[in-house]
Amino acid sequence: MPRTPAEKARIRRATTEQILKAAMSLFCEKGDRSTSIEDVAKQAQISKGLLYHYFKGKEDLLSAIVDICI
Repeated sequence: MPRTPAEKARIRRATTEQILKAAMSLFCEKGDRSTSIEDVAKQAQISKGLLYHYFKGKEDLLSAIVDICI
């Protein structure tokens, strides 16, 4: 049975939140320069490819975190 649009949106929000939490934790612990996309993907327990589906790169991820904090 295909997923409903609401289910797809819920999964997208949950995955985005998972990625942002992992990135924030690593950026605070190691700094943004010492944290790689691979580190964030591993911490979020997703593949690098999936992370790039949600964010263009580390700068985009850092920008999203800054937007949340402001």
